[in-house]
Amino acid sequence: MEILNGNDRRCQEQFRMEKHVFTKLCDRLRSYGLTSIKEVRLEEAVGMFLMTLGHGVGNRIIQEQFQHSDETDCIGAIDGTHIRVSLPVDEQIPYIGRKGFPTQNIMVVCGFDMFFTFVWQGWEGSAHDTRIFLEVIRNIELKFPIPPDDKYYLVDTGYPNMKGYLAPYKDIEFESYNEDKDYMSEDEESYMNLTIDESEMGVVRDRIARELVIV
Repeated sequence: MEILNGNDRRCQEQFRMEKHVFTKLCDRLRSYGLTSIKEVRLEEAVGMFLMTLGHGVGNRIIQEQFQHSDETDCIGAIDGTHIRVSLPVDEQIPYIGRKGFPTQNIMVVCGFDMFFTFVWQGWEGSAHDTRIFLEVIRNIELKFPIPPDDKYYLVDTGYPNMKGYLAPYKDIEFESYNEDKDYMSEDEESYMNLTIDESEMGVVRDRIARELVIV
């Protein structure tokens, strides 16, 4: 990487740490299992992360600095949604979860093109997201689109944080994207956020509910 081959001061200015400290950090992360991929070396990935934190710059600036495209290793998002169902009274209890009324807990997978690539319905509303998720990835008959080794899905906090599936840190509040708020610095031209908000998921719930008939 050019910065590491240049003046020591440049590394400190760009990454907010001296060159020997940066090298030790990369070695430590490598010992924890972080590896390079064909598009990005480990040192570049760490450098991009540190520059983002140290300078508060956005994705476009990082792309230009490191000469990488805006393509991401993320291939979609996974979430669960509860759809209200009508059942005989003596069969309702397993379907009553946190909503307080009978539902099905439906797991859905959505890609960047906003098409659903996987939907699994039928689970009781009391079933935990993790239980459903683990059954999905273990059951080959369901033909769940497992991510390649160098790709991953974004998942909700109800799912495990594991290889191929990236969940947010628990007990941390994340601010919802507000299109009326100015998130951009003067050097940035755009702001991108991949999320399925409650209104969009509500449309999905309604569409799936119309297709389900539960007696």
